[in-house]
Amino acid sequence: MKVEFFSNPVDFLKVVKPVLVRAETRNSLVYGLAQTLAKDSTSYKDFELWVIRNEGGELLAAALMTPPYPLVIWSDPLNDQAIGELAARLIEAGVKVPAVNGPESEAESFARFWTLKTGQKLRDGMRMRAYELVEVIEPPQPAGEMRQAKGTDAEVILTLLTAMQKEAMANDASRLTLEKVGRAIESGVVYVWEVDHRAVTVAMKSRGTETSQSISGVYTLPEERGKGYASAIVAGLAQMILDDGKRMATLFTDLSNPTSNSIYQKVGFKTVCDYQQYDFVE
Repeated sequence: MKVEFFSNPVDFLKVVKPVLVRAETRNSLVYGLAQTLAKDSTSYKDFELWVIRNEGGELLAAALMTPPYPLVIWSDPLNDQAIGELAARLIEAGVKVPAVNGPESEAESFARFWTLKTGQKLRDGMRMRAYELVEVIEPPQPAGEMRQAKGTDAEVILTLLTAMQKEAMANDASRLTLEKVGRAIESGVVYVWEVDHRAVTVAMKSRGTETSQSISGVYTLPEERGKGYASAIVAGLAQMILDDGKRMATLFTDLSNPTSNSIYQKVGFKTVCDYQQYDFVE
């Protein structure tokens, strides 16, 4: 088998797409990021792309990393040997991998090889569940309405997203800036649920493919929870995605938050698989 490094996201996408589309939601993290980079390679400051193929050219595994974020891994059906070869090649090349994220089986396999070969310790990170929706179940309509975010909302949205990441104990909170939030608002992907001229919930449309689009960054102020705002904004965005011609909407939820998992199922999201992040520490 052969580990190949790609410097061109378009070439990488050509190799992985025919396989990843067979289970789009399960593979949506690798596939969506590959699509994003292929459309605009400046979407992330840096990126690294790899595939592992056998002698006949069959795709056995794929991985990408947008430092300082975790390595995202795919191998379905699971091929431990291919993942082990990838880990060995990355170590040989001196690639720093802060964490790995992917469907449970792939993430566990890479983490096992990585810690064995590097001597680093393993720390369990966030466990996520991947969902998909093909038809919205309308929730009860709460007070207020969904609207697209405006430039004047940037500070409020930064506060909401920072609070969300701190609450989830994510390492990304310090990387959020007013400038980044402003760019996201300008791109038209950020929405808020507004009550009495006040944004109480935020949500975003994120990575997409030809047939699906993800929803992310859903967060409601603690004092405003239990009023149906998150259900309403997620249902509204999901319907918007379907109305735009996509076959389905997808999202990931934190498995440690039973409330959000229940909310999403009630508006029509169905479980596909679980993802696991493992952090590597000295």
